[in-house]
Amino acid sequence: MGTRKAAVMQGIDDVAVMQIPMPEGKLDATDVLVRIKAVGICGSDIHFYKDGRIGDMIITPPHILGHESAGEIVEIGSAVSNLKVGDRVAVEPQRPCWSCEYCQNGDYHLCKQMQFMSAPAEGAFVEYAVRPANMCFKLSDDTSFGEAAMAEPLAVALQALKRGNVCGGQTAAILGAGPIALAILMACKAFGCTDVYVTDMVDYRLEKAMEMGASATFNITSCDYTEEILKATNGRGVDVVFDTTAHPSTYKTMHKIAIRGGYLVLVGMGPDEYYEVNIAAIRDNENVLTGLFRYNNLYRKALALIASGQCDVKQLISHRMPIEKIAEAFDIVHDKKDGVIKVLIEI
Repeated sequence: MGTRKAAVMQGIDDVAVMQIPMPEGKLDATDVLVRIKAVGICGSDIHFYKDGRIGDMIITPPHILGHESAGEIVEIGSAVSNLKVGDRVAVEPQRPCWSCEYCQNGDYHLCKQMQFMSAPAEGAFVEYAVRPANMCFKLSDDTSFGEAAMAEPLAVALQALKRGNVCGGQTAAILGAGPIALAILMACKAFGCTDVYVTDMVDYRLEKAMEMGASATFNITSCDYTEEILKATNGRGVDVVFDTTAHPSTYKTMHKIAIRGGYLVLVGMGPDEYYEVNIAAIRDNENVLTGLFRYNNLYRKALALIASGQCDVKQLISHRMPIEKIAEAFDIVHDKKDGVIKVLIEI
């Protein structure tokens, strides 16, 4: 049996690059074997690496993290007809059961038997991975592996826009300016939002947001973002607010900048189960408070936006590092070093 290179989380703050066995046995009829080429480091990877969990999602080492990936097909199952060896693909990291109520309704991302890459299933920081063929999407000739890996955070952004009922001519506020927030900004601009306001505590990320088309940015350490956004909108507020921080302070205040009847979309994943929100204000203003959990049926749209140039995801990639330096890469992301936005691991 051959081996494959992998970055294996051995424990909290402990990852080692090693050779592990190739997947055992033949592929299932509807699976493919992908030679992984590029993987983005997500904030969730850092949570698992530093804390071993996100909420009730717990990682038991040894384990392989990572889920934002792209690569090349090297083997196909006997029933696979839409892909061939040599195809370059983006890998959607979901493996639902396809038979439960949620899957049959098209909401497969809510499947309770989901085997998601990195949590709970083996992740993408590995040289070869077995994936469902119907979750691998061919790339245009002009789309690089790195750009294709960014289809995952862009799919999250598109799900956020879907949950916020976004359409052209609207205005939005994005609380936080990390990679997912910047992907939401990119998607809002592609969908025709006229003004998008972004907040954060880190100046270089706010500068990146301005480069990517934000109408204005506000550092919350030096101003009251609710006052500034109301001032910028002549007291109206915005049609939709996206919170990517999952911070108690934003949950308490985000409703202040939404129009009556506007949407409040909870995107970020925080460590706590309960937060303080102003239910009376949300009720009386008929705001729609909603969340999202991953995404469904959006990878093709994400890849189309990337291929067309409407979403230039290269702007998200600030660092490219080999898998041998993944421990250093995790630290760069965790500590927000060196102007980091998104680190791309190349295998």
